[in-house]
Amino acid sequence: MHTRWRRSLTGSWGDSRSIAYRPHIHRASERAILAGRKPESHATETDRFQSLEGALACLVEDFNVCGLNSKDSHPQLRLQV
Repeated sequence: MHTRWRRSLTGSWGDSRSIAYRPHIHRASERAILAGRKPESHATETDRFQSLEGALACLVEDFNVCGLNSKDSHPQLRLQV
């Protein structure tokens, strides 16, 4: 199951240009459910974070999570490729 998920994100194993190696956000969709895939199998690239802490800060903000103190230590960090 994990293999199928990873391939759906990368297109091929180990492709460093793949979204699996860049910051991305998963969203659940009816389309994925109807196709028999994991609801959150679709992902889109984002520039909202560059670290795990930043990803957590986005999740807390997007879903209005209360009681969890999450701060992004590098909110404007941009990687030069």
